[in-house]
Amino acid sequence: MSTDRAPGSESSPMTGSALEAFARDASLYAREEPAKALGTAFGVGFLFALLPIGRVLSALLGILMQLLRPALLLLGFVKLLETAGIDCCRPGSPKAQSEPPANP
Repeated sequence: MSTDRAPGSESSPMTGSALEAFARDASLYAREEPAKALGTAFGVGFLFALLPIGRVLSALLGILMQLLRPALLLLGFVKLLETAGIDCCRPGSPKAQSEPPANP
């Protein structure tokens, strides 16, 4: 199986030039063999329709919503401590604000 690419021009599949080359090759193939390209697109679309993407996204959204409530509660608690003058988040800082020294 031979390729039309020059030696040393191989690039990783994640680069923009490889993606552009793939799009160019797909466009050429679709112009030369429209029936095969249409059949291939239909087959790939059918396989994607069989994947449970909706269920996966729904489960991830459910998990995110379950984690959102404790995160907001923790954020509110930290803001309450900041408002009260207690610095609990910086390393090396006192845990509670000390009382001002008494005047003699």
